[in-house]
Amino acid sequence: RAAEWLETQQDSSDGSWRDSSEARTFLQTAEAVLALHQANRRQAAYYAGQTWIENHDPKNLDASARRLLVLRATQSSAQQDIDALLAAVSTPAAGQSGWGLAKRYRASPLDTALALDALRTVGAAFSSSQAIAYLKATQLTPAGDQGWPTAAGSATDAYTTARVVQALAAYKDSDATLTTPLANAVATLKASVTTA
Repeated sequence: RAAEWLETQQDSSDGSWRDSSEARTFLQTAEAVLALHQANRRQAAYYAGQTWIENHDPKNLDASARRLLVLRATQSSAQQDIDALLAAVSTPAAGQSGWGLAKRYRASPLDTALALDALRTVGAAFSSSQAIAYLKATQLTPAGDQGWPTAAGSATDAYTTARVVQALAAYKDSDATLTTPLANAVATLKASVTTA
């Protein structure tokens, strides 16, 4: 029923999941297409959303990473997006080791996690150590609140923390120093994300 509801929310005129701005429309459409893909519901709405993503240029790193995840999932040609994302992440803002919404923006855990996950997912050749070090350094440290903030915040954001955990979990076997930060973040999520 959730997939059926999601399909009814699509803008049938262009295949997007329209929102209040172009950036939010890109985010909504990418997430909807990924959700339908994961639910194995590949019907007209799914293909229309995929086509919309393929035909719209991402305007920032967040959108580029999400588009790359969609293209990888749908097995579409993604080399141009890989090259663009690698170019963006290879030149972070001065003095920073993570990546922000666009080139020269302040680094954020969410954008760094999205880029790291997208590049790993498509098998791009790049050094992940800089992004991993940034994410470990930006994890909050208070007892019971050891997740990641949205940007320069001081409290855990559940969505950001979940995306960072997802991105870092893929490196856990090759980097033993991730075991404790991941365990702390998952414990924070279990405490903060309730049925309410």
